[in-house]
Amino acid sequence: MSREPENTLPDAVETRTTEAPAVRSREPLPARLVFIVIAAALVLFVASIARHMLFKSASFDLGIFDQALYLISRGETPFVTLTGFHILGDHAAIVFYPISILYRIMPTPYWLFAIQSAALSSGAIALYLLSRERNLSQNVAIALANLGSRSAEATAILFAVLAIDKGRVTVFLALLLLTLSCKAAFSLTIVGMGIWLLLSAPFRHAPDGAADRRRIAAGVIAIILGVSWFWIASRHILAAYNPGIISALVHFKHLGDSPGEILASLIFDPGRALAAVATLRNLEYLALLIVPMLWGLSRRSLLPLTAALPALALNLLGAQGAYKDLVHHYSLPILPFLYIAVIETLARNS
Repeated sequence: MSREPENTLPDAVETRTTEAPAVRSREPLPARLVFIVIAAALVLFVASIARHMLFKSASFDLGIFDQALYLISRGETPFVTLTGFHILGDHAAIVFYPISILYRIMPTPYWLFAIQSAALSSGAIALYLLSRERNLSQNVAIALANLGSRSAEATAILFAVLAIDKGRVTVFLALLLLTLSCKAAFSLTIVGMGIWLLLSAPFRHAPDGAADRRRIAAGVIAIILGVSWFWIASRHILAAYNPGIISALVHFKHLGDSPGEILASLIFDPGRALAAVATLRNLEYLALLIVPMLWGLSRRSLLPLTAALPALALNLLGAQGAYKDLVHHYSLPILPFLYIAVIETLARNS
């Protein structure tokens, strides 16, 4: 690694060189990256179909989504028999309504496999462009692209960060709305992203200061959107379509029976929360999450992980074992910011 200059910025901050950003934005995607993305999408799609045909797909979630999409596409109320309530009573996932248009063409879960495969593979493009935006070499950027995004929401988050890096606030806003439409819990991650953008704004360099102002504006937008959607989803949508219970709260009953009680426990009874966090299971989970990425993390490039703290806190506080492994989807909102932290570290040392 190259030796850092003596006049460095304070710890845990980001830097962004202003070297030829316009050239980066016009740079075509390398053929091998395009091949990787297309090949990955095809492999994932075929593997999903094969798994489904062999009766190995996740039938519970897939059954919920498939039934809801079919009913919406036929103009019926999407009351899901597996859960016993309206599809919006689960995660306030309004994204099902635009997706249901595909079910008008053909009612098949293969649409979901196709969307998932395309979203997962295209995350490589976001990682590549984020790496090039920070002036990493093409080979390093392609290597980082192979990390993948692991979920459609993670891909949207990565592209949202790229959009604000390039000053495209409208695209950033659209991607935030897409992320929020997938699951109400992502509102907390969006709030975390907003806090990170505000904290990192003073350390972004642009000759006219425009990048700083855009980043501040993006941070404020993210916080307002995240808080607003959390309120709307929890107090109105989930309450209306799943009366008497917000399904995810059963995993936090040791802290309270409502969002208000849980928040009160965290503020006024921190010992209760600490007892839930300080467990061997959580220590094992942190090791599974962080140790594989230690090679690319440094103390001076940890600020992006601020955005991951809400999702991490939920996983550590939750009682369900699925919150504390890498098999289930609960860690997915953390991964984009781990990747960005790795990119920042490599950019510093390149």
